[in-house]
Amino acid sequence: MNRDRILSMLCELCAMPSVTESRGEVEAAQGIADMLLRMDYFKSHPENVVVHDIEGDARGRRFTTALMRGGKKSAKTVILYGHFDVVGVSEFGALQSAAFDPMRYTELLRQGSIVLDPDAQRDLDSGDWLFGRGVCDMKFGLATCMEVLYQAGQDLANFEGNLLLLAVCDEEGNSTGMLGSLPYLKKLRDEEGLVYQGVIVTEPYMTHEGDGEKIRRLHVASVGKLLPLFYCVGRSGHTLDPYGCLSPNLLTSKIVEKLEQNPAFCDSAGEFFSPAPLCLKQSDTKDSYTVQIPVSAYAYFNLMTYRRNPDAVLGEMLDIARDSFREVLDGLAQRRSDFEKLSGLSMADKPAFQPKVLTWGELYNLCLSAHGDSFKQHMDAFIAGSAERDFRALTVQVIAEAHKFCPDRDPMIIVCFAPPYYPNSPQLAENSRIERLCAHLAEVGAERYGERFVIDYTFDGISDMSYMNIDPAVRPGDLETSFPLWGNRYSIPIDLIRDLSLPMVNVGCRGKDLHRHTERAQLSYTLGVAAPMTWEAMQWLLRD
Repeated sequence: MNRDRILSMLCELCAMPSVTESRGEVEAAQGIADMLLRMDYFKSHPENVVVHDIEGDARGRRFTTALMRGGKKSAKTVILYGHFDVVGVSEFGALQSAAFDPMRYTELLRQGSIVLDPDAQRDLDSGDWLFGRGVCDMKFGLATCMEVLYQAGQDLANFEGNLLLLAVCDEEGNSTGMLGSLPYLKKLRDEEGLVYQGVIVTEPYMTHEGDGEKIRRLHVASVGKLLPLFYCVGRSGHTLDPYGCLSPNLLTSKIVEKLEQNPAFCDSAGEFFSPAPLCLKQSDTKDSYTVQIPVSAYAYFNLMTYRRNPDAVLGEMLDIARDSFREVLDGLAQRRSDFEKLSGLSMADKPAFQPKVLTWGELYNLCLSAHGDSFKQHMDAFIAGSAERDFRALTVQVIAEAHKFCPDRDPMIIVCFAPPYYPNSPQLAENSRIERLCAHLAEVGAERYGERFVIDYTFDGISDMSYMNIDPAVRPGDLETSFPLWGNRYSIPIDLIRDLSLPMVNVGCRGKDLHRHTERAQLSYTLGVAAPMTWEAMQWLLRD
């Protein structure tokens, strides 16, 4: 592996300001194709480098593929994966203009242009770290994938097998690139008779507390992510009648209290535990000031999974909603009693609310039973006609619109999921190809580089790896009834993912501070270990 060439390609890739949902992201797909077309193989086979439009993407984004066929014919094919979009650079402050030039930015840091935290300063002083947007997440990985193609092309006549570079957009957002590439991967496989041996992913590897500098991780599975959403309908009224009302804000607050950072909802895989859930947004639906109690409110949460499927998580969230509803009503009953003692007034005429919790599917069917097919037609038109691009906001709007048709006007909590959905990876079969590959890489790492590599089933960096294979227990029908947008404005191709079932291993660079102005990658490890280990993984997969 040519270290200087990897570093040069890295800097060229970083110079593309491919911020997610920017024009630069759209243009980067062609920029990567142009880099590939400089290779001798692709000069002779330019038709094998393709920039693909993503069907239905409003921003016109694209992904790039490059297929290199070995001189010795074989159906075996290894996919080399990387994403080219990056997060923004506003936190770089006065040095934003240098954020996409790693060499210049690192030199400006050496000149003291920004005060760094002690760890970043130590790394800078060592001379072994390169700073800048995208150097770690994940253009070093993409440059490594391109170097594998360069290296294979040097003796292609004796190379048996095929390499497919897959460079996608929008990994940092909604994985539009990866999801958009799946139909092409299937089409290419079926038409060309390819056998996908595995995907080599080049995301920066994730460290775990206690690892220190001693353990390198080969990730073979990815964490999943769900966004449980609670839509709470209260009983509105005037502020002069507080005990005749039920505030939906109180319901959402109780849900947040019970779910926020609660370790009971951390999933586990061996000795590892997923991050605790966090509330990403909590709001009522009032859009102006009045003295009326809000009609409805909502909250949604980031919830990570290693083993639990959406059906199991939905059941847990329904329990949270029921417990929260009961506790809120019990607390209000006590406060009414306290007010009666304080004022001498009776609250006997005030409504006695009952806990009522529905799934999205139950609400939908309740409205469908009451209004028939006209309800379905109305909702389909409502979703199709909405200009809202934020899927979370649209989910809330869809629930609110459906609730208008609900014959039951009592307070209730509606529980569902909002996009995006990242499936957690299924467990590997015993003695699978990927497990054997990791055992080989661990042996090579120890003997050749003095590094300790271990298999890790818990890649916590939410990534496109979630869409490479999927747990057999996940059923599309369950998702349709728990995601209000499923099948209209949002879905993921469960059956297609299952058909491809791409085994994967992540051999990433060592980096720190992803998505911060101190994002950086360690040169000695990345160039001297991760890059040649990527080459070793590719060779092993084609031999097995």
